[in-house]
Amino acid sequence: MAVVQSVTRAFTILEALRGGPASLSEIARQVQLPISTASRLLATLEHVGAAERLDNANLYRIGTGIVTMATGVDASRSLTALAREELRALAVQSGEAVGLSVTSGYTVHFIAEERADVAVQLRDWVDTRLPMHLVAPGLVALASWSDDALDNYLGRELESRTPNSMTDPTALRARIEKIRETGLAWTCDELEIGISSLSSPLIARTGEVVGGINIHGPTFRFPGSRAKDFEKMVRSSAERINQILA
Repeated sequence: MAVVQSVTRAFTILEALRGGPASLSEIARQVQLPISTASRLLATLEHVGAAERLDNANLYRIGTGIVTMATGVDASRSLTALAREELRALAVQSGEAVGLSVTSGYTVHFIAEERADVAVQLRDWVDTRLPMHLVAPGLVALASWSDDALDNYLGRELESRTPNSMTDPTALRARIEKIRETGLAWTCDELEIGISSLSSPLIARTGEVVGGINIHGPTFRFPGSRAKDFEKMVRSSAERINQILA
């Protein structure tokens, strides 16, 4: 059987990117190709949506095109459509707002939300992009990255929005290690004072964390004395969505 070398090399590069964003030189080293060859292959992968270059960084990650094919999620069967029923059920069960997000470069893009019938409501975050280290869905995504990819992220100047925003790389690494153990991320007053959130990851059949489902509410009310209950709820909802994605 004839093997097309360029196709084999392209898939080797995609395999290298499964560990998270990486620079051209890192990718070339991992796949044992000259930088010029890796650069041409990455340019082609980027052109067809299989890889993407991160904003303001000379780093590449798996593109939305390859994730779309891997999950079977397309325009007629979007992630939002797949998860909508689960979002509604979780909002009713938790009594708080529930969000759905996907990773996009070094940000989290909130794509859907369901609200509970409660007196005090938070703003609608749909179509908002936020730094990964400041929001719970971003932290669960970072926890899935390789150590090298995480170092690249933490080596940048990290945005702070409140006195509670965590921007110290050492503290963030320790926090992410705990998230790797639990599969859950909590934030409290880190994006905005008065907002707390809990998230669990959404995982494509490739094994890549492509987004998260989260519960969020006013800090004076959420989580209160029900933290463990909320953790069980969001974990179960994520598992059901992941079964669909698989």
